[in-house]
Amino acid sequence: MASEKEKVGSEVDFGDVLTKVVEIAKKPYVDPEQEALKATKRLKMREKQKKKEENQKAKESNCAHLRQDGSSGIAWMQNSDFIVRGFCPYCQTDFDPTHPQYSALRMIPTRAAILR
Repeated sequence: MASEKEKVGSEVDFGDVLTKVVEIAKKPYVDPEQEALKATKRLKMREKQKKKEENQKAKESNCAHLRQDGSSGIAWMQNSDFIVRGFCPYCQTDFDPTHPQYSALRMIPTRAAILR
C-alpha cells in the first residue's frame, strides 16, 4: 500500500512540475542586451526631444515675428471652431489664445500702411 501512495504522490508532483514548466515555456524570452539597447535608445530619444524643444524656445525668443516693413509676419486664420490662431513662418511657432503674447501680437497690423 505504501508503494501505491508513493506512486500517487509522485504523479501529483509530476503534474505540478509539468504545469510550472508549461507556464515558464509560455513566457517570452527577454534578451538582457536587447533590453539595455532599448533603454539606451529611449534615453537618447528623450535627450534629443528635450534639445529640440530648447532650440524651438530659443528660436521663438529670438524672433520678432515681423517683416522688414514692420508689419506682422504671423499668418492669422480663423478655423472652423471660430478661434483665431496664427503661425510665424520665421520661427515655426503656433499662436493660439493660450500663448502669453497672443493679445499683443494680434494688435500688430498684418499689412504695411500704404504710403501716398
